[in-house]
Amino acid sequence: YGYNDLGRSVTEDSDGNIIVAGETTNYREFIGFLWYLDIEGNTIWSQEVNDSIGYSQMSVISLENHNLVTCCFSGYGTLRETTIYNFNNNYMVNWLSEFNGNPASGDKSIEFITEDGFICVLRDVDGNDNIGITKTDSQGQVTDISEDEIQYINNILLSNYPNPFNKTTSIEFSLQEDIRNPVIEIFNLKGQKI
Repeated sequence: YGYNDLGRSVTEDSDGNIIVAGETTNYREFIGFLWYLDIEGNTIWSQEVNDSIGYSQMSVISLENHNLVTCCFSGYGTLRETTIYNFNNNYMVNWLSEFNGNPASGDKSIEFITEDGFICVLRDVDGNDNIGITKTDSQGQVTDISEDEIQYINNILLSNYPNPFNKTTSIEFSLQEDIRNPVIEIFNLKGQKI
């Protein structure tokens, strides 16, 4: 549609063809898309993906059996739902799995780990501003969610008083919540940590 079109992921299948996953907007309506091209860049097919599967196709991987798997999400704000699904190179969907209990409001990446399943990198696990890992079985059913999510790290530039200063200066800060092991680093004008 030419407005805020985003290619999010690209991979090559076992035949050397290319699959692109992403999203586009049509007058503020988000539409997921998959674009399948031959090795010379000619379109084999393209597919709009409706919101019942997931409007934002975030990551796509190719399996050895000519099937593909994509990780996507649908919905808005806190109502997002993560979905992964398997389809063949003619875009016939073999299976679809919505993550039960909405463990995360959106997803970023998927990877095939063994014949037994996939791992997905997710954001906002359990409604927190963080990143976590989810493991699924071979049909996309969640088997494990990481308990040690990576917390969002907030870098803040602080000012000092007096500024400029001679021998001493003061830097004040406060934390809005309890953070384990906060770090303050001081750099000189050359960018060297002192």
